[in-house]
Amino acid sequence: MCTYLRAEHNCIVTNEIASSAKWPILLDGVDSFVNVSGNLVVNNGDLYRRAVVDGLGIGYMASFLAEDDVRSGRLIELFPARRVVSSHIYAVYPERRNLPLKTRAFIDHVREAFRVPPEWAI
Repeated sequence: MCTYLRAEHNCIVTNEIASSAKWPILLDGVDSFVNVSGNLVVNNGDLYRRAVVDGLGIGYMASFLAEDDVRSGRLIELFPARRVVSSHIYAVYPERRNLPLKTRAFIDHVREAFRVPPEWAI
């Protein structure tokens, strides 16, 4: 049962969070979480997307995974006004001292490239 959604919605969850699945949602302008559960637990992003497209339940996934399916009409976004747009990309490297110029250039490029979300993510 999806506690914020409706009892009849079956939520597809991933095995990393099956025991206490929480999906981010915007409630009254504040980033919050809702507890969800369902009868299908998967451990693969492609399988997760396929299960949602096949109607086995509703899911929470990154926009880029659902983009083609939303554009084609196979999927619809259920709560666009409650969407939380938050993502992080981390660069992990041994130390800042003596950071190779190539690494610094790559980090700067990624930072700039992802500064503004693509149109489909808004």
